[in-house]
Amino acid sequence: DRLALPAWFDRLTADGRLGAKNRRGFFRYDEAGKRTGVDPEALALLGLTPRSSTPSSAGPDADTIVLRMVTRMVDEAARCLDEQVVATPGELDLAMIFGTGFPPFRGGLCRWADATGVEALVAHLRGFAQAVGTRYEPSESLLRIAAAGGFYRSSRQEVS
Repeated sequence: DRLALPAWFDRLTADGRLGAKNRRGFFRYDEAGKRTGVDPEALALLGLTPRSSTPSSAGPDADTIVLRMVTRMVDEAARCLDEQVVATPGELDLAMIFGTGFPPFRGGLCRWADATGVEALVAHLRGFAQAVGTRYEPSESLLRIAAAGGFYRSSRQEVS
């Protein structure tokens, strides 16, 4: 339930909009398969009107958008450890680096979260929950990790 697709998603797939694989989705594509811009037909299908480019309607900045995505990943990582989907923060970090392309110089998602401060990330999640929805509420798993001082301190795998 916590990763449910938005209701509008069905409208896109019902219209045959599968994205890059069939060159129909949110974007228009050229013959080489490169995005050429937002498809106005997709916006109309969703009942959306493009925002003007004025600063008052610009929405969140890029850093905020990235933080919103990464904090949800951190929360899901805490759940994966709690549910024993993965055994240790180190294994999770390796999976994120090799499986999703998480930047290796950050040490992995859990290492990055510890370096950033899990308590600070919890505070960001709570702020996002108030601003944009309850899906950003930090999980009990993440709250336990924050109280223990981070991913690596909360696990049996101590930082050396």
